[in-house]
Amino acid sequence: MKKNSIYALISISLLITVLSCACICTQCLPDDLDPNGDTLTATRLQESTTTNTATVQESTSTTLGEITDFKTDSTTINFNVLYDFYVPGNTDKIEFVATIPNSYPLRQEIIDYNFSIEPDFIFDSEGNKYIKFIIENPQEDFSINESIEMVLYGYDLGTAKILDSKDHSLSREDYLKYTSSDNFIDSSNSSIKEAASMFANDDMELLVNDIYNFVLEKVQYSGYDPGNACASDILASGGGDCTGYSDLFAALCRAKNIPSRTVEGFTIDANPGDLSTGHNWSEVFFEDYGWVPFDATFDDNNGDSPNTTFDNLKNVYVYTSFLKNDETLLNYHYYCYIYYGDSIQVQKTVSIN
Repeated sequence: MKKNSIYALISISLLITVLSCACICTQCLPDDLDPNGDTLTATRLQESTTTNTATVQESTSTTLGEITDFKTDSTTINFNVLYDFYVPGNTDKIEFVATIPNSYPLRQEIIDYNFSIEPDFIFDSEGNKYIKFIIENPQEDFSINESIEMVLYGYDLGTAKILDSKDHSLSREDYLKYTSSDNFIDSSNSSIKEAASMFANDDMELLVNDIYNFVLEKVQYSGYDPGNACASDILASGGGDCTGYSDLFAALCRAKNIPSRTVEGFTIDANPGDLSTGHNWSEVFFEDYGWVPFDATFDDNNGDSPNTTFDNLKNVYVYTSFLKNDETLLNYHYYCYIYYGDSIQVQKTVSIN
């Protein structure tokens, strides 16, 4: 849900390299990025083959296959993303990177990946999976289609209580990461800290529930916002889109030293015209349950309510990213691209079957 932006990069040899990144969901742009498209300095996207999935996923002895022992809410889908590239001029090279769904315990399981063009790289970093394409001397418009067969499993607080495996832990690094303030989830902001001070409960679940209900009462759904509101902005204005709900909820939890994060992806029951836009929701880490998802947006009479509650979520979520500040995507979301020569455009279309 983010506007496409194009940024010019001028090398020493005066070869003009233009950076263009497409984003979905309301985000706060880093200070060094100009939303108006003015010239700026940036480094080229680098390949990464680091696998670090374990650091953001809880330890658990429960496998996806065991879900059928207590809940049969599973859905097999083909998740399809079509990227249409428009190359109207003389472009020497395109470097394109995108997140793709990855297997995530108790949430989703990847059966098979298929790509119309073989990626040059497939790699994992900080819990996300990425594909990268390097297209040399494109002579005309072209498309890249990814088709992913996957199984979605219904998982929420109610399901976590049924599992009750009590075998979860976060590394100190991740605890600090998910309780710290950043430029989106600005939990150290004075207004966020003041609001968080109202919540006091020795029972963590009740404490999180109090925060959740506060967000429902404080925020009114205002529709998609292409601006750059952070959690403190949402608190001040009292209105926001899915990113605003999720970031404010996470910021208030972090202000109480509760590990939390905003997740981005898609909901398969979205209207066809809205599906490609994507969606944000939240996850909170409980010592007894591990990471548990919540969706305050859909619980606030803006989506699935009353089917979505603090304890219950519909089985409609496709996870694609756990990162708000994704360096692999140059702090953008879903995908980004760099081109050398004349400018190009990319359009993303998501479908489910």
